[in-house]
Amino acid sequence: MKKIILHSGVALVMVILGITVMAYMVGDGITSAVTTVRLYTMLLDLPMGQNWVALDEKNGMATNSNPNTPTMGQLWNSFWPNPSCAAMTNLTTDSNCLATRQKLQTAILSITNCASNRSQACQLIGSFTTALAYASTYNVLVNGVNVSYAYTAGRRLTPSTTDDPLSYMQRAIRNVPLLLHNAYRTSMLDGFAYSVPAMYLLIVLFVALNVWSELLVALGIEDFVLGCAPSLHVTTVSNFIPAFTILLVYCCVYRAAANLIAIIFVPTMVILVWYFMMLPRLKMRPFIRPATFCVVYAVLTLLALGSNGVRRYDLVVVELLKAMGMGLTYMGLCWYYLGLWEKLQSNEAVAPLYSTREAHTSVLLSGFVMAAVPFFTWLAPYNYSYNSPITLSHPVTFTALSILSLLALNTQATHQHASSPTRREDLVSFLSSLLLLYTLMVCARGSMDFINVYLADARTSTLPMGPNYIQYSFNQPTLGAGLPPS
Repeated sequence: MKKIILHSGVALVMVILGITVMAYMVGDGITSAVTTVRLYTMLLDLPMGQNWVALDEKNGMATNSNPNTPTMGQLWNSFWPNPSCAAMTNLTTDSNCLATRQKLQTAILSITNCASNRSQACQLIGSFTTALAYASTYNVLVNGVNVSYAYTAGRRLTPSTTDDPLSYMQRAIRNVPLLLHNAYRTSMLDGFAYSVPAMYLLIVLFVALNVWSELLVALGIEDFVLGCAPSLHVTTVSNFIPAFTILLVYCCVYRAAANLIAIIFVPTMVILVWYFMMLPRLKMRPFIRPATFCVVYAVLTLLALGSNGVRRYDLVVVELLKAMGMGLTYMGLCWYYLGLWEKLQSNEAVAPLYSTREAHTSVLLSGFVMAAVPFFTWLAPYNYSYNSPITLSHPVTFTALSILSLLALNTQATHQHASSPTRREDLVSFLSSLLLLYTLMVCARGSMDFINVYLADARTSTLPMGPNYIQYSFNQPTLGAGLPPS
C-alpha cells in the first residue's frame, strides 16, 4: 500500500516536471520550431506545377496563365469533332474537319501547358494527341514506279466495340501523371503537425493515470457507485474525466494535430468506458489498462516514425490505425485473463473452459499479433533515416512490457490462493516501479536533445563576444590590400 502511494507521488512529480519542461520549450520560438514535426502529403501534379484537378471533365479554373484557355469540360463540348469528322481518316479532303481536329489538338496541348514544355508527361500527352491529325504518306504505283503522296491523316474517332475515343482521351490525360515517377509533389500546405514534447507529456499523463487507478483499487474506492447512476462506478468516472479533459485541452491547443489526436483518443475513450463498465469486481486485474496501452503505444509509434524521418501523413495515419487495432487486441487479452481469474475465484468448476484448445489458440494468436505488428512497423519499407534506432524500438519494448505484466499476474493468480494478497501487492508494486522507470527513461532519452537546443538558445545572449572570436570585416585595413590585380 505504501509503495503504491509512493509511486503515485512519483507519477505526480513526473507530470509536474513534464508540464514545466514543455512550457519552457513551447515558450521559446527556436525550440518550439525544432520540436515540431510537420507532416507532408503527396499531391498529384501537372508538369509545370499547376493543379491537376482542373483537367477533370467538370469545369474548373484555367490551368495556365492565359484566361482565354478553356477548361477541360468546356474543351470536349466545344471542340470535339462531329460524327462525320470523327469518322474521317483522310483529313486533306475536308479542310473544316482538319481545322477542327488541329484546333482540338492545340487546345489540349495549351490547357496542359505542353505546347512548349518537353517533360515526360508532356511527351506522353503529345504522343496520343497526334492521333487527331498527323502528317502521313501513301504510295501509288505509277508506270511501275512507287510515287509517294503526302497528306494529313487522323485516327477514326467513332465509338468502337471496346472503348469510346472521347472517354479514352479524357481518361488518358487525367492518368498521365500516374504513369510517371514525377507525378506527385510533397506539400505541407495542409498544416498537419504535432509537438514532440506534447506527445511525451501525453505518455507521462496516461502512465500517471494508470498508477493512480491502481491506487484507487488498493484503497477500495472502486466499490463505490454514484447515486444518480448505479451502473457508473467511481473508477469509471475517475478515469474518464481526466482522459476527456486531456482530449479537450490537446484539441484546443494543438489544432494542427487535432486529426491525429482524434485518431488516438476516440477509440481510446470507447475502450476506456467499455473496459471499466464491464469490469468484474476483482482485486486482481491487469496492471496496464487497455486505455493506457492504446495511448502510450500509439504515441510511441508516432514518435518512432517522426524521429526517423517518416513524416508522410497517410503512412502515419495507417500506423496509428494499426496501433488502435493493437489496443483492441490487448483489451481482448485482458478480458480473457479477467474471465479466467473471476471463474477461479467465484466458480472454479467453470474455469476449465478457459483452458480449451480454442481458447488457448485465440490467446496465442492475439499474442503473436501483438508481438508481430511492432516488428512489421520496424521492418516496413519506409524511407527510414535511422537517426534514432532506440526510439524505433520503443513500441516493441512497451508491447513486451505489457504482455509480460499480464503473464506475471496470471501466473500468480493461478498458483496462489485468493485469500493471500501479499504477493499480488508486491508484484503490482514491482510492475508500477518498472512502468515508471520505463517512462522516465523513454521521456528523458527523447527530451534531452530538445532540452539541449533550448539551453543553447537560452545562453546565446550571455556568450562573450571579444577578441577570442575571429571577426571578419572587409572594410578594416588590417586585412591588407589583398592580391595584386596583375
